[in-house]
Amino acid sequence: RVRMVGCTIDTRDDPSSSQGGAVFIWRGAIGNYSFLNNIVNLRNSGGKRDFVQTGPEGEIASGWYRDGEVAENFVEGTPDDGVQFEGGCLNVRCWDNTFLDCFRTFGLAPVVIGPLWIIRNKSLVTDAFFSRYWGTNVAAWLKIGDVGHNGPVFLYNNPFYADSLTLVHTGVFRDSGDYPNTFSRNNLIVASGRIAYYWFQGLPQGWDRDALSSRRLNGYFARLSDGSSVNSLAGVQASTGQEVEGVEVADPTTLLVNPAGLDFTPKSTSLLVDRGQQIPGITEGFFGLDPDIGAVESGG
Repeated sequence: RVRMVGCTIDTRDDPSSSQGGAVFIWRGAIGNYSFLNNIVNLRNSGGKRDFVQTGPEGEIASGWYRDGEVAENFVEGTPDDGVQFEGGCLNVRCWDNTFLDCFRTFGLAPVVIGPLWIIRNKSLVTDAFFSRYWGTNVAAWLKIGDVGHNGPVFLYNNPFYADSLTLVHTGVFRDSGDYPNTFSRNNLIVASGRIAYYWFQGLPQGWDRDALSSRRLNGYFARLSDGSSVNSLAGVQASTGQEVEGVEVADPTTLLVNPAGLDFTPKSTSLLVDRGQQIPGITEGFFGLDPDIGAVESGG
């Protein structure tokens, strides 16, 4: 068993930092890892770096083999994935973390067996974001899909907020291959580019009751697996059968109290209030008729 609890890793502005992760697990077939209450800042570090990086990618018995947890960490400025969940991922859980200016909040390419649970993680990307390694200004909430991705992956009550009017940040970025058995509820995706880059049609998926906002329309709302693009939630619903009860948000500034300050509480008049789905074990203790979309209840 490996436990990392209450540690601080700070390599910001250090171009000599080597490629890899702040924590690197290679073929960790025994599993049973815990990363709890840590503070990690990799902003402007050299190399392609994650908070937790595992490998080899796509092997069942790689780093995230089984029985892992990542909870209540603060992670800033990863030049690659906030956390790279790739491998077997049998009963792996990630909850109540905060991610600031991470290139990809979660790497899920691929999740071979699952289940992987990603719950109430707050993610903010700002105009100050950049990645020295990649040389690009395009961030994403999920990097998902690859050969061997069979899931299941459960995404519940996670807000991703791109606080940007100039850079293009995507909600769901498809790496390669398919991503079936992915189930999403009560998430907020505010993208400054597409909500999804390659939204697959015809796969066994379950995306619904999420709030979606793209600051760029005219075909930018989502790109579909057949190569076409749609510029509204209605287009996603008609083309994929997903997000039938989803919420499209025209102005994301009306949603949250202060996302730039990492306060993801819904405003009292927010479209997120009471629009979520009740999920046993996840949304207990909500206020109102139904849970709010996102990680924080407005009445709490």
